Amino acid sequence: MAEAVPNSALAALASSGVVLGLLGLLSASAVTSLAYVSAGTALLLLGGVAWGAKHLMGAIRTRDKRRLMQLLGGSGAAYILADEDGHILWQNSAAATHFGSDIPCDLSAILSDMHANPDGFVTRMHDLACATDSADHHLALHNTHRAYHVAKLGDAQFLWRIDLENLSAPSAPLPDENPAPPAPHIQNTAAQPDDTQHLQTLPVGLAHINIEGQLTYVNDEARRLLGMRDTCLPRLSDLLEGLGRPVAEWIADIAAGRIARSTEVLRLKQNFSETYLKVTLTAPPFAEAGFIVVVFSDVTELKSLEAKFSQSQKMQAIGQLAGGVAHDFNNLLTAISGHCDLLLLRHDRSDLDFPDLMQIQQNTNRAAALVRQLLALSRQQTLKFETLDLHETIEDVTHLLNRLVGEKVTLTLRHGTDVAPIRSDKRQFEQILMNLVVNARDALPMGGEIRIETETRPLPQGLTRENVQLPPGTYTLITISDDGVGIPQALIGKVFEPFFTTKRQGEGTGLGLSTVYGIVKQSGGYIFVDSEEGVGASFTLYFAAQKPAPPVPETPTRDSLHNTALHLRHALILLVEDETPVRSFAARALELQGHKVLEADCGEAALDILTDHTIRPDCFVTDVIMPGLDGPSWIAEIRDRFPETPVIFMSGYAEDSRVAAQARISNATFLGKPFSLAEFTQTVNAQLREPVKAA
Repeated sequence: MAEAVPNSALAALASSGVVLGLLGLLSASAVTSLAYVSAGTALLLLGGVAWGAKHLMGAIRTRDKRRLMQLLGGSGAAYILADEDGHILWQNSAAATHFGSDIPCDLSAILSDMHANPDGFVTRMHDLACATDSADHHLALHNTHRAYHVAKLGDAQFLWRIDLENLSAPSAPLPDENPAPPAPHIQNTAAQPDDTQHLQTLPVGLAHINIEGQLTYVNDEARRLLGMRDTCLPRLSDLLEGLGRPVAEWIADIAAGRIARSTEVLRLKQNFSETYLKVTLTAPPFAEAGFIVVVFSDVTELKSLEAKFSQSQKMQAIGQLAGGVAHDFNNLLTAISGHCDLLLLRHDRSDLDFPDLMQIQQNTNRAAALVRQLLALSRQQTLKFETLDLHETIEDVTHLLNRLVGEKVTLTLRHGTDVAPIRSDKRQFEQILMNLVVNARDALPMGGEIRIETETRPLPQGLTRENVQLPPGTYTLITISDDGVGIPQALIGKVFEPFFTTKRQGEGTGLGLSTVYGIVKQSGGYIFVDSEEGVGASFTLYFAAQKPAPPVPETPTRDSLHNTALHLRHALILLVEDETPVRSFAARALELQGHKVLEADCGEAALDILTDHTIRPDCFVTDVIMPGLDGPSWIAEIRDRFPETPVIFMSGYAEDSRVAAQARISNATFLGKPFSLAEFTQTVNAQLREPVKAA
């Protein structure tokens, strides 16, 4: 318990006017002497000697401060004399020892260890002391106890008494002071200073936790961010997750001083919407504080942008992987499929080996489709764009769609009036329809209806949906909707992610909708999803409306085709392919058509063949990417000698088609791998075929 100061001195300190306040600390003889001085002072004032009065009062203050130091200097309680701005004018040895402060110094500097806003605290105590002559404040935080008593002295000075010991017994109050009411009790928290009141309405989430991670104080913004509905204050680890290690260990590092400050992004538990908070823990202001300051901020939007960026990187990585695989894998598939087709030419359905060959062919096609899916979702597949009439295109695939949906589901087609064509790859557009219809079918386990609707809609102002801006124009819409189980709102943003599926393990690859998204975006279109859980889902595709395609020329007669085939039978073809199995298949396929084939395994070898000026091929068939000279490069070197000779570029990667296109080779076409025997021979013959003259 701090020692008491004589009541006579304290009573005098509380009186108004600094001179009268200090008088109370003096002895009776000093009072008598001071009375004579006061009388003399009055005479001097009456005589008009203001200068003498000023210096006399200064001398009195200096002497009285010296007497104050004598009375309170050795007290066990900390005594501090400060001006109205909080500047320390004097302090006793107990204050200097405990706070470690040297004059000049400010009260706010030595009180910052236990007060979040020490300047505000000093101002409030001074204002209260001015209003009631004294102010009293008690502070208890865990094992730390502190009591403040402030008396207003004259000449805008304040005497602070800070009791640094146990508060179990009340310390002696300053005379004539009116004790302030105790700090209000905050439910479910440790005793808190009144300073937390101004933190309550801050727009920043603030909280205190003890070293066990138990929340002891939470302001209004922190309650909102944490989704706290009741007055119970749980552990921080009960509210947040996603650190990768126990939250208690993280708190222990801060409490032990191993880390002064640490910031992590954590996910809010028991929240159906993904909510992420940036949580900053700051070490206690001093060893005995017993609490850690926690600052919360909502970073959900930032996390969403990060997720989209991560998704973009994932798509890019998948695209690079698919592109790298496509070169080699499609070469293998071309060789397998091609040689299988060659074997099928020598076996009919009655042959015992025919079913095995068909299995090889079917599984090769499945493998090729998987590669196309990977390239589609990464938007790096080769597309052959053409103008599609939706009525005809959808009708052509309806029989297949009806087989996909089964007997319990009804497929309904509704075409609008004068629906404009779209521009897309026909095969890939059919893949879009099949994937979306299968997705709708799986959402109707008890059966129902799937609707495919088309319409053309002008959008003069464009359209903004889900942070996507459609430019003004006329669009053709294809909507595939169902009345199935629907998609939860929390999952709608993930439906187009690669490998994301709500189906049970083994029932889906998670590539269906991501493939659709890749094809639509690569075709220059847009796709949106609307869904309500338990009501159904609707996928809407937007494509730029096109003008109808010009009429197709009449199909050549059988006789004309026969004559053309006879004309092509003795064509000389230079085949350049670095993959031996592919080159072997392609050469045999061309020879079966009656063509003569010259083979080369690289661009340099092809140029060596053409050094013989007697060799004049009727067609060049070349791979795009090869060791050394690529296809467009070696073709460019000999193009001046063969300006009109048709060229067929082959590759299994869309990027290679761009390389070929950028070479600006006239009379050239692109054939994507893997290709079948029929596709290959048809492409070659189409390049060789001369226009049939009218009779």
